[in-house]
Amino acid sequence: TMPDAQKLEGAISGRALYDGRIDPAKALAILAAGPEKARER
Repeated sequence: TMPDAQKLEGAISGRALYDGRIDPAKALAILAAGPEKARER
């Protein structure tokens, strides 16, 4: 990720969490599995 895009990524992710489009438990499980597994999704 480009450093100047991190703020935008955070805003998009935050909004998706707020709207319920991202399940926090599933997102944390994907992140805990590591980068290889996260790319598969």
